[in-house]
Amino acid sequence: MAISSESRHTTMSELISAPHVLLPLLLTGAALLLLILAVWLSWPWLTAHFGEAGMRRQLQAFEREGALILHDIILPTHDGKTVYINHLLITRTGIIIVNTISHLGRIYGSRRDATWVSESLQGGVTRFPNPARYTAMAIKAVRRALGSNIRISDAIVCTAAKPQGQLPANVLQVKQLRDHIHQGEQTLSDKKMHWAQSTLAGIAIKDRACYRMYEDIFVHKHGANNYLRAAKLAMAASVILIVAAVAIVGLHLASRRQ
Repeated sequence: MAISSESRHTTMSELISAPHVLLPLLLTGAALLLLILAVWLSWPWLTAHFGEAGMRRQLQAFEREGALILHDIILPTHDGKTVYINHLLITRTGIIIVNTISHLGRIYGSRRDATWVSESLQGGVTRFPNPARYTAMAIKAVRRALGSNIRISDAIVCTAAKPQGQLPANVLQVKQLRDHIHQGEQTLSDKKMHWAQSTLAGIAIKDRACYRMYEDIFVHKHGANNYLRAAKLAMAASVILIVAAVAIVGLHLASRRQ
């Protein structure tokens, strides 16, 4: 016997409104929303992670091409202070001081500003000391150790952010570093490069307490880990809701078999 469209409509409405159907649907919908939220919150961490991976690949490529690199070194300055350098590259074209900053989103500032500003996609705003001042100090420290007859330049690489506004020309993204480094005439011999490496390594300050002072500026993934913790919570809640939805459907099916 044929079932009328009204009967079918009523049957479908009753089916959807049944607890064993409606509740799993609501739980699944909430789980999907939490999953989207988790992806959105984890985006800064993913950006920082891939940016750092790209930076490592660049440095490994420079080493394969003959560059000598000192990582995470602290040099003394002329006034008795210290300056931190993420990566010091010794190439045939000279010495390049590379400091990386892992702030998120967009970065604003100028060479004259005491602090720069980062704005993340999630709305977080962070002020941090102008890194151009640190690289300028680093250039003076390296020149003091090696003399003035070696070309020394600097670069500030954003591993997780996009430079904006009136930032200095040497503020780069990871993909721009190669072109920046390969500028200039090749003037250093292998002997001179190894001499510069051993000289700088010899005067570097090996003090863990001193290193920790610079971690907040150049080492930490600023804000990314905070967002990641929230993303993990949202992901865990999403999984719990999906498990609960599956359990409700499973209990209903089991009760029908009895």
